Amino acid sequence: MKVVLSRDVPKVVPPWVGQVVQRLLERNGLRVENISNWIVHSGGVAILDQVAGQLGLDSAHDLRYSWKALHEYGNVSSATVGIAAQLMHRDPTTHQGYVVGVAMGAGAQIAACLAKYG
Repeated sequence: MKVVLSRDVPKVVPPWVGQVVQRLLERNGLRVENISNWIVHSGGVAILDQVAGQLGLDSAHDLRYSWKALHEYGNVSSATVGIAAQLMHRDPTTHQGYVVGVAMGAGAQIAACLAKYG
């Protein structure tokens, strides 16, 4: 079995991610600037860059754990979120503030969660 994704995924999915994250933050009285750490399903280089653009993030810095997971493990589907979260948790400098996690799944489903260290 082999999954083949459309080349349009990096264009179509990131705006939806932006909408989901904005709704999550608004419901909790937060803004992007209030988030200390980001864990985003690294569906590939284009996905990470486009999601960062949608949210106004510095892709290399704000999504560093997602990039590290992609570099070290490749795109392992939604499991990437758990791997990136583990990488973040191992970094003692991140153990404060809010964390947003975002996963994308089959049928372009998008889920986001909010957690807080401390």
